[in-house]
Parts: sequence; structure tokens; C-alpha cells
Amino acid sequence: MLDKQLVKFGDICREVKLSTKNPFVDGYDRFIGLEHLDSGSLKIKRWGVISDDNPSFTRVFKKGHLLFGKRRPYLKKAAIAEFDGICSSDIIVIEPKNEMLRTDFFPYIFLYESIWNKAINTSSGSLSPRTKFKSLESLTLSLPASNRQKKLAYIFGEITRNQSIIEELLSALKRVKKCIVEKFNRGEYSNSKIFKESLIGRIPSNWEAKTLGSLFNNKDNLRIPVKSSDRSKIQGNIPYYGASGIIDYVDKVIFNENLLLLSEDGANLVERKTPVAFKVSGPCFVNNHAHVYGDKGIYEIELAVELIENMDLSNYITGTAQPKLNKAKADGIFLPVPPENERKIILEQLENINNLIVLLGKHQLKHGNLLKSIINRELS
Repeated sequence: MLDKQLVKFGDICREVKLSTKNPFVDGYDRFIGLEHLDSGSLKIKRWGVISDDNPSFTRVFKKGHLLFGKRRPYLKKAAIAEFDGICSSDIIVIEPKNEMLRTDFFPYIFLYESIWNKAINTSSGSLSPRTKFKSLESLTLSLPASNRQKKLAYIFGEITRNQSIIEELLSALKRVKKCIVEKFNRGEYSNSKIFKESLIGRIPSNWEAKTLGSLFNNKDNLRIPVKSSDRSKIQGNIPYYGASGIIDYVDKVIFNENLLLLSEDGANLVERKTPVAFKVSGPCFVNNHAHVYGDKGIYEIELAVELIENMDLSNYITGTAQPKLNKAKADGIFLPVPPENERKIILEQLENINNLIVLLGKHQLKHGNLLKSIINRELS
């Protein structure tokens, strides 16, 4: 038997077209939308509950099926189902077509870069491009023999188990960090044993409560949005920031200093799946979806970021369909202001945890890159 054989994607995989008119009657209680899939991850970490959200989805998937995001395929969203449920029509449900492709090896082929390149190149539509399963069928790949697939699946399983352990450690560290911030906000690290009432509640007597707008310089008036159609024509290496971080690179500079950026709008203000506050340094360009705060030298940006990240912002946010944190509300966010020596203590603790998070993140990235490099070598 040959070690490898050239096959078409459509020879080893098929689209599953199951549907339901009544999920409850058919025994389904969970659903998956594109928002539940993470780019580059084969694991489903969250889902929706049908009884809570009553989605209009009718497409059915079963445990072991692969959920492939056909909308905006450049996001590279695909994951293996670990339970039965229903999913969005923007998701293609895929399963192995025959015994040529082992079920334990099957999910990992979706880390193969050529599959995504094919999906991207065959997608249509300007705002929300979509691909089709039929467009992927002609893709040629080198499929390892069954015994080789079995060995690779075992290796990949060990790598993904290590990734899961790292994810658990990262989650634990983030919980510890949140606990530290909460204790800090309650004044448990303060040298003062006397408390007073303030606009943010009970705080140590030697603390103050001040607004974000008074602690930092709001520089929103200097922001310049760039249309996505124009960005595609720009070549540069200057980070272009939006509501949740870097979204592109351009060839112009607006700011060149330490800044606190804070999301101005978007569902993430409520969902908090990605940071809403972050520090940036050096040359950058910022659009009108992130508030910009310059350093006055009276309060640490790093501390403000940590406090806002662990803060309930619901009282400051307006709108439901499109949550918004306008300038007045953002400027009015209250932060506790302890003496500088107490701020240094909390910052040191948080920095130690953040260093561990960064280190584990690097290990996580290495594991992911190792998986992709092996699968790309094997299937090419």
C-alpha cells in the first residue's frame, strides 16, 4: 500500500444535510452559531441554549461532525462537534465520506492551509463573503495511509490534550487575577483600616475616587477612520487599532506615545470575549471605534486597564442592538485612586500573573503551530 495517495476533498468528505422543524421534539437543546466558533481552534468551548434564545436554525449536526464556517472563511472557523444540536445556515456540516479517512484523523485536516485558501478564493459577496462545500470538493490533497493517519491522530491528540491543560491553567490564572482586583477594589490591600463612602462605594479613607476623564487626557478628536476599501490599498507597518485591538496595518501615524484605548461600541462591550481596554505604545493609528486616552503621569495605564477589564460596565453602556460607550460615559467611569505605594503593590502582583499568562500563551501558540506544520507537511 502506498504511504500516500492523491485524493480530492470531495472524495473523502461530504456535506451533511439534516434538518429539523422542531428541535425540542427531536431532542436537541443546544445550538451553535458562528459566534460560538473560535478562529483556528477545533474545539467548541461555548454554545447557545435553544430554550433561552429560540433560534430560527433548522440545520442539524451530530456528535463527530465538523462544523465549518462558510461565512467570512478568512476567519478560519471550524470545530468538531462533541454533542448533537442545531446550527446556523452559515455553517457547513461535514463528515468523512468513507473509510479512506479515519474519523480520529478527520478533524485535523481542517488545519490544512490549502482548505482555507480554497474557501477564501471561492467565496463570493463583498460585505460577508461565503463559500460553498461544492467549491471545496475539487481541492487535491495527499492523504496518508490509514496506519499513518492512526499514528498522526494519536500524536495530535496528545498535543491537543496539552493545549487543554494550558487553557485550564490560563483560565485559573485569569480567575486569580480577577480575585486580586476584586480584593484591591474592596481595599483589602490598603494600609488604612478606616473606610469612607464614595461614588464607587466603600473605600479606604486614604483613597480617592476619580473619573477616567480626569486621570487621563481624552484624545478622541484626533482619531481618523479609514474605510476598509481604502485600507486594502495601503501598505504599511503602523498598527491600526479598532474597538478590540489591531485590525490592520497602515502607512500613517496619528499617535506616538503611551495610550489607553477603550472600546466605544460593539457587542463585545457586553459579551467581553476579547479585551475592551488595552495599553498601546509607540506609533499607531486609531479609528473612531476606540476611545483614546493619553497619559497624564498621575495614574498607571496598566492599572486602569486591569480595573476596567474586571469591571461591570453595564451602567455606562447605552443601546442594546448596538451597545455603545459614548465619550461622556467613558470619561465618567470612576476608578479608585489609592496612594502610589499601594498602586505599585497591586501592579507588581498583576504583572507577575500577566508574565505567566504571556509565557503560557507562547507555549499554546507553539503547540498550535506544531499541529499546523505537521498537517501541512503531511497533506501537501
